[in-house]
Amino acid sequence: MRLSEAADLVGGRLIGEDRQFDGISTDTRSLHPGELFFALKGPRFDAHDLLDDALKKSAIGAVSSKLGDGRLPIIKVLDSRAGLVDLAQNWRDRFELPVVGITGSAGKTSVKEMLGSVFEQNKNPLVTLGNLNNDIGVPLTLFRLDSSHNCAVIEMGASNPKDIEKLCSIARPKVGVITLCAPSHLDGFGDVQTVARTKGEIITGLPEDGVVVINNEDFFRDLWLEMAGKRQVIRFGRGGDIYASDISVVPGKINFKMSVFGSTAEIELNRRGTHHINNALAASGAAYVLGTELETIVRGLESAPEAKGRLNFSRQKNGLSILNDAYNANPVSTRAAIDALVLEKGVCWMVFGDMRELGANSPAFHSEVGEYAASALVDKLYTVGRDSKYASDTFGTRARHFETVSSLLESLLEDVEKFKGPLTILLKASRSMNLDLVTDALSACESTEC
Repeated sequence: MRLSEAADLVGGRLIGEDRQFDGISTDTRSLHPGELFFALKGPRFDAHDLLDDALKKSAIGAVSSKLGDGRLPIIKVLDSRAGLVDLAQNWRDRFELPVVGITGSAGKTSVKEMLGSVFEQNKNPLVTLGNLNNDIGVPLTLFRLDSSHNCAVIEMGASNPKDIEKLCSIARPKVGVITLCAPSHLDGFGDVQTVARTKGEIITGLPEDGVVVINNEDFFRDLWLEMAGKRQVIRFGRGGDIYASDISVVPGKINFKMSVFGSTAEIELNRRGTHHINNALAASGAAYVLGTELETIVRGLESAPEAKGRLNFSRQKNGLSILNDAYNANPVSTRAAIDALVLEKGVCWMVFGDMRELGANSPAFHSEVGEYAASALVDKLYTVGRDSKYASDTFGTRARHFETVSSLLESLLEDVEKFKGPLTILLKASRSMNLDLVTDALSACESTEC
């Protein structure tokens, strides 16, 4: 595309030489020569200060609300973030292909990886990288669309009402998947009912001939059925159109029989945590409605890669095992992680940091985690943060609370050094708690002398 065409599409004015660009970037650190740079502004950054860096990286031009020094062509706009959305919508509209949108309070990325793997068996899907799931990430994903793709799997996240509605207007999904609804981002939503309605925006964002894939076990199932209207609905989970039976679990493997509208297949997932069963059912529903054969679905599910930071298991040389689920956290995903932990052999410890953005009820949610961990027979609990202290209090005398990750880590490493025998440590917190520091330190333990 040429800069002049992009300027028209984003409602901007081109200042400087008209050139052709072949990609989009919002980050000068990863910008490639020949790309158009969008200078975005956020609460803690302003990329308008990086126009010189974009020029040094051989950007073709920049979309900016400020003028540069004249060396780099500028598409002058009032709001570069809105311009990113406008250009992504136009690019998406150039392709006729089925898009699956995936949202929910937990499981989005895992379902996305599973469904992407299923489609890769006989298609060439565009799949969201990582969790680029907001009004910046979804456009960046769609800019990767080209004529070789014949379907797309787009993850959609939300922190406030209308967020999913906006993402649907950009991606135009034909199939919408809701994994589940749980307390999350309550600082933006206010209550769980608003979370459920916002997740349901993926339903109302579908065309009338679109297909809804929803969790039949979710408390808000009936709300989503009402929002679906006359759209086709596929329900997964107990009592649904797609469900699991004959479940058996050993550490690292989940075996079950999957029924899809009466047809059955044996599945072996290389995963920890039985919550992945519903993730597999959700992915199967979306694949099935787009004509994928059951045999292909099974092959894709069984070969799907793990999502980074989601119950990733690693075994160290000293009998220590790490279960890293510290990418994000809410009450539902935390209970699922505890369930996976206590299936491991030997002693089980848990490192728990704050679950962020849970609003006024955050102390109660953290208290419930402590109670649940104690009832599940977790052997020790280490907590860090402000609200995680409530979990430590309800867990009991085998819990220790720390004000900082560094102080927790110092004590934890001392305890690991003294411990003899098989030990699994679960790490669970919101990403901003930086438990990756704990993961890195534990991974460096090559012997009992950490």
